Amino acid sequence: MTRVCEVNKMDGPIRVLQHVRILDSGGIEAFIFANLRAIDRDKVNFDFLVTRDKIEFYDEELERLGCRKIVLEYKHFSNNLLNPISQALAFYKFCKNNKKVYRVIHFQSIGANGFFDIVAAAMAGIPWRIAHSHIANDIKPGHKSNKKTAGEAREAFVKFRQAVIRQIVTRFSTTYFGCSKMACEWMFTKKANRQGKTIVVNNPIDVKKFEYSVESRETIRKKLGVEDKFVIGHVGRFVYSKNHMFLLETFAEVVKKNKDTVLVCVGEGKLRHEIENKIQELEIKDNVILYGETTEISKVYNAFDLFLFPSHYEGLGIVLVEAQANGLPVVAADTIPSEVNLTDNFEFMSLDEGKLKWAQRILDRRKEKRNFENAKKVYKAGYDIRDVSQFLQNTYIEMYNN
Repeated sequence: MTRVCEVNKMDGPIRVLQHVRILDSGGIEAFIFANLRAIDRDKVNFDFLVTRDKIEFYDEELERLGCRKIVLEYKHFSNNLLNPISQALAFYKFCKNNKKVYRVIHFQSIGANGFFDIVAAAMAGIPWRIAHSHIANDIKPGHKSNKKTAGEAREAFVKFRQAVIRQIVTRFSTTYFGCSKMACEWMFTKKANRQGKTIVVNNPIDVKKFEYSVESRETIRKKLGVEDKFVIGHVGRFVYSKNHMFLLETFAEVVKKNKDTVLVCVGEGKLRHEIENKIQELEIKDNVILYGETTEISKVYNAFDLFLFPSHYEGLGIVLVEAQANGLPVVAADTIPSEVNLTDNFEFMSLDEGKLKWAQRILDRRKEKRNFENAKKVYKAGYDIRDVSQFLQNTYIEMYNN
């Protein structure tokens, strides 16, 4: 792990800096590491810039794959408004000292403050700055499930803030990627989208790895003690956007009508304590398994009978692609970009329909079987890792040669 401002240039492959801030087991990290495993690392390899000095989910793998993790040190202030500026100043210094090493920086985590770092990289003379939108946070005003942004004042502020960010990110980036059309529209200007300057880069998976396995199903269901249960699955960090409260409330209604139902939640996050309290409040502790983080998520999907995903918002939702490749019936919120629907047993529902209608729809689909042809459909739709990783590898090389 490197903490200094200057990185010694190494002979060997092109080094692309992945600007990620953290390396949790989330969707952005899954996207990066899926591509990292698939590219020709003799030609291109990644280094990772983070902003916290701690052991993280992917540390062992990145070291094994020949990558470096760089912790950006900057002065922290009690006033949170100053911290993004302090971080950007430190990042500017880093870029000035290392622009011969990193001709390409891929900004994977932009958010409300990450745009400062894009500006810093531009001012420091980094020639290629890829802004990658992984989110389409277009929440409707007054949405029943959305207490955090309820109220006209809050809604107006969010829209104004994003309008400003959109202009800055488009102005100071050289390349515009998004995981969906909606994600591109959220992060980049209308002009950039209208002129075809934005590029949708599919969130890829190793389709073959996620194909259904009877052996894995039997092993994991036996391990969890759910051999004879109807198992509903959810995969996602324990954060607001994943809407775990609605997920649990809906599941509680399912349990009232079918006691032999189990919910398996794969993930971790800052809302774990609130989720545990909600499980106790709803009296569904015996029916919910908090699985935690895992490096074998492709095997865990086999244990599910239905995949439930009621997110407030997503850039695309890579786990939905994984679930479809596994053949699972899917019920997801219509807040998610429509292009994620790749198969015939995928269904969108509005969160406004409420937990009772969601629960009934789950019960209606209880006996629905997997579609074993779904993996082929996911592959043909362009979501296989081999296609996407080759595109990124070629893009990085062309940038370095230009």
